[in-house]
Amino acid sequence: MRGGGEGGDEKGGTKGGTKGGTSPLAIGRRSYLRFLPRLEHDHAIPMVFKWNRVVYEMDPSVNRFTEKRPTSIETDASEMRRHQVQACKFVLSLCLVSLLLHVFLSFGRAPQEWDPGPLPGANRRNTSAEEVFRFSKLGRIVLGLDEEEEEGASPEHGERYTIGVWRHGERLKRRLVQNYGGVDKDVFDGCRHRNCRLVYLDETSDSDFGGIHALLVHLHLTKNPNTLPKTRHPHTRWIFLTDESPFNTFLANKSLKMADFNGVFNWSMGYRMDMDVPVPYGVTLPLRQRNRDVDLVKILDSKTKSVAIMISNCGGRNARWKYLKELEKYIKIDVYGACGPLKCPGHFDKDCAVLSDYKFYLAFESSNCDQYMTEKLWWNAYGKNAVPVVMGSPKSDYQKFCPPNSFIHVEDFTSPRKLAEYLQYLDANDSAYLKLLEWKYQFEVLNEHGYFGAPNRHYCRICEALNVYDSTPKVYNKLEEFWNPDRDCHPSLPFT
Repeated sequence: MRGGGEGGDEKGGTKGGTKGGTSPLAIGRRSYLRFLPRLEHDHAIPMVFKWNRVVYEMDPSVNRFTEKRPTSIETDASEMRRHQVQACKFVLSLCLVSLLLHVFLSFGRAPQEWDPGPLPGANRRNTSAEEVFRFSKLGRIVLGLDEEEEEGASPEHGERYTIGVWRHGERLKRRLVQNYGGVDKDVFDGCRHRNCRLVYLDETSDSDFGGIHALLVHLHLTKNPNTLPKTRHPHTRWIFLTDESPFNTFLANKSLKMADFNGVFNWSMGYRMDMDVPVPYGVTLPLRQRNRDVDLVKILDSKTKSVAIMISNCGGRNARWKYLKELEKYIKIDVYGACGPLKCPGHFDKDCAVLSDYKFYLAFESSNCDQYMTEKLWWNAYGKNAVPVVMGSPKSDYQKFCPPNSFIHVEDFTSPRKLAEYLQYLDANDSAYLKLLEWKYQFEVLNEHGYFGAPNRHYCRICEALNVYDSTPKVYNKLEEFWNPDRDCHPSLPFT
């Protein structure tokens, strides 16, 4: 056995390095094989093992392990796997180089603009094309659903427009001009159009109104149709204004009806987007680029309290006070205003800064009317970085006009108790709560109601309407079909 090939190879390998070009590794393998146990031929079992990346198998004919020679198929498969590994390594290298190059080229470069996507088709406002069509032209412009195109009455050749406020201009000044700040402001500052001027008119005015392009009549303060001007000119657009829900249109004379003013007004003005001159309490607009400065964790850290509401009317047509009292049984609520034990200074003229400490604000409107969303939502909630819990318009309205995934609607819960349980869950779960603030990266909320020093766009929007709309005659002959609580408002939600 020692004179055999294996012993000779080993002997030659131990004394003189390699013999006949055989490597030391091969000698080691053969030395290892020499001492493998022999098996009786009739008990031989085919066996395979791998050692140092070489496959050996039992050869029954000689009852010994021999080096397995790969077949052509195995060789091809092995070669294919080798090429596949090399290809994967090459692709990974390219990806790494591409990533490093992108980081290098992006360093110090201004962030790319965020694309808000096509409108008004499948748009982020959850609004169908039919719904958008029902908005006025100016309503679509205000919401960013339409590009402004100046038509007809565009201010060519320095043309200027005069806006007259009938009877109550001085009374409206506190909100519409001073923003409850005590100082007159330029009402056209920041407007798309500034080619307008404002005048106050009443029965003593030395004018036949011939130079008035728009006449504003505030329905809340109007006692009857006989108090309106006795003369009018074809080019003057008569505009009725209402900032309240259809339930509270006439405050000076609650016996009046919209039908009493049929055939009087050319334009409508209020918070709804189908009005000729829309003046919503607030607007949601997409940012042109992602807001990289917002710090949601910092906002969360500033929230030291849970739930608040500020309410001075302890009633409401939607049973909000009853709902609130039931909700208080299951979660602590800090109630500010005339209906609660906590007070904030001022009413509309001074901000209630303490509301910024709360995670949630109950934006409960006094009635459930379409698109009726007031400063309770836009200022007391969004303006204070709080999550609004809303009662009022249908949920679909909030989805159209509020930032996405930014509010909690009471109609999603079968009872105040279920709502309280959800608020408690969010209060204890920071990651779930912060998801309701993520809209701040891509959207902004604009307050336009004029309360607490916030901007007011009423006269600004009239000026824009004079520039945008053409001179096509228009008259509201059936006002009760356009503004009607039976059609536009909804009953309170049942709860247990």
